[in-house]
Amino acid sequence: MVSLFTATLNRARHLATHATSTAPAFPLWVLITAALLIGGCQTVPPTEPAQEQSPPAYALGPGDKIRVIVYQRKDLSGVFEVDSSGRVSLPLVRGIQAAGLTLPALEDAIIRRLKQMQLLDTKVSVDLIKSRPVCILGEVTKPGCFDYVYGMRATTVIAMAGGYTYRARQNNLKITRASGKSLRGRQDMLVFPGDVIEVEERLF
Repeated sequence: MVSLFTATLNRARHLATHATSTAPAFPLWVLITAALLIGGCQTVPPTEPAQEQSPPAYALGPGDKIRVIVYQRKDLSGVFEVDSSGRVSLPLVRGIQAAGLTLPALEDAIIRRLKQMQLLDTKVSVDLIKSRPVCILGEVTKPGCFDYVYGMRATTVIAMAGGYTYRARQNNLKITRASGKSLRGRQDMLVFPGDVIEVEERLF
């Protein structure tokens, strides 16, 4: 702002210095006002919005299906689902809390439990097979639930649902998280497993 005012003042002084003797005398404030108007007509490039951060590491939740491999112990390996209480149960290893954990954190939790069973130096690998879906309802062509993909944004879910209807209130979405928290967001925002996106009808 200071540099703009300085440039404007210098422009006004330049106009005053180069005024001809036959021209009518203008007060300095008139010249400053004119210079400001000229400067205001110049195009100022818009500020680019800050880039949204990368999505956080995937956190497990009820309904996720995982593959657990306990090396050299096929009897403990297999495909399991995180139950409604957020726990996962392996053969001989019951009730391991999985909800809220990343895959590496769950691996560590299983290893700790196996050590309690005197199964030492055991290696464990956990992979995500199927995640909780993301659902969308309201003013889209094909409302429904779709498989979540890591890093997914709302615009992808809208595209999967066939796009907006002509009645849709576009780019102003209501999103309900799996935790029950509701918020408003734009179509380029990140979504997470278990989210429910609602596209409302525009008023007119």
